[in-house]
Amino acid sequence: MRSLLNKKIKKLIKSIPHTEHFIKIEKGNWSDQKIKSNEIDPKTIKKIFGRKKEIWISRNQLLSAPHGTKNKIQKIILWGYPTGSRDTAKMLRERTVNEVSKHLAKKHESWKEFLNVKIKGIGKPTLTKLAYFNKINPQGRDALILDSRIIKSKTFWRELAHLKFSGAPFNAAQYGAYLDAMYQTSKKIGCSPDQLEFFLFSLGRSFG
Repeated sequence: MRSLLNKKIKKLIKSIPHTEHFIKIEKGNWSDQKIKSNEIDPKTIKKIFGRKKEIWISRNQLLSAPHGTKNKIQKIILWGYPTGSRDTAKMLRERTVNEVSKHLAKKHESWKEFLNVKIKGIGKPTLTKLAYFNKINPQGRDALILDSRIIKSKTFWRELAHLKFSGAPFNAAQYGAYLDAMYQTSKKIGCSPDQLEFFLFSLGRSFG
């Protein structure tokens, strides 16, 4: 098991321009039939793509976009799930996006309150993406993305190996513990917490 505090690993993490990371989304993944069968407003796709066959969305674009708007929510979903799967399509439904927008607009007192909301098609990993890009911080620390890929990566690293995850795929207490560990470890590294998150997602299992 390796340490995130290894000199070379620290240097690598600090050098990652994580906010400039782009994801390509292709309009071809969104056929008229898929839009219709999943009850997506055609104007949604048209507004996002315009006449372009593909768009590139960076973290920085999403972080700097106005809080909680429908367009931002839709782009976060496309950024997180760019292949246009059936589950992604469900998340883009107008009523789902409206529910998410209302949820983001509320004042949340705890991660339990934020993560335990019931919105059809929106799971906890997606909620952490929405929270991260909208800078939700009910308990004093800004959100970080947490998904199955990061959960698998943490087992390779001594500073995070103690974290336990269960359920579907984690609960609010486990998410809070993840934030604590990420903020503490990033401080020791000298990087931002989301730089560390991006490292775990993109390279976390490459140095075992």
